[in-house]
Amino acid sequence: MAEEDRSALVDLAARLASIVPDDSYADHLCELARDVTGADGASLTMELSLGSRVLVAAVDRSTARLGHLEDIVCEGPGRAASRTGETYVATVGAHSIDQWPHLADLALQYKLSGTFWAVPMQPARVVIGVLLLHRAEGWLTEELATVQRVADAVGTALLRHPSLLTPDQAVTGSWAERSRIYQATGMVAAQLNVCADDAAALLRAHAYSRSQTLLEVALAVIEQRLDFALRSAHDE
Repeated sequence: MAEEDRSALVDLAARLASIVPDDSYADHLCELARDVTGADGASLTMELSLGSRVLVAAVDRSTARLGHLEDIVCEGPGRAASRTGETYVATVGAHSIDQWPHLADLALQYKLSGTFWAVPMQPARVVIGVLLLHRAEGWLTEELATVQRVADAVGTALLRHPSLLTPDQAVTGSWAERSRIYQATGMVAAQLNVCADDAAALLRAHAYSRSQTLLEVALAVIEQRLDFALRSAHDE
């Protein structure tokens, strides 16, 4: 790891530790990601369920507007990053955004400009959302590998304080439940060395076969009452 990258991550860790987990926690994380990566703006979008996304924080209008336009046309770098777990870079008016033609047209109509980076937040190898970064001119000050580590750290911080994302989610508990399912999915994936989709399918199958909810199974995995690696060895 380059010395500059190490310095950025040390700064990130120190500032993460100093953030108070209050009602503005997601906004503070968004600001931190912007500052550490050298972006002009940033937003955080979380995946609540298949095809359901919610903007939990934005510190500039450009990233918030691009995310809104992606939801309108159902395409774009943020959606692609969420689906594939890869980082996408798109510059308005350039070839890099042409793979999403409807979004490219709308971005020009709404007078967006500059370059956007859509970076998946994937703690425990499971994509839980996307960090969207923006610069009006030029590039980020950090390498993409460092930016990915920043995104993963922000995602991990959000999972530790799930009830602080939005008031509605705190009341219903939907995101709190979802975060635990994501965590359990990552643990099963690591236990069996399988992809996240296969791990999620195993959790669902286990829940169905025992007439349990998916959350109940997830909690059993997190609390180490259920280990799929041990079950697999026993079945063999």
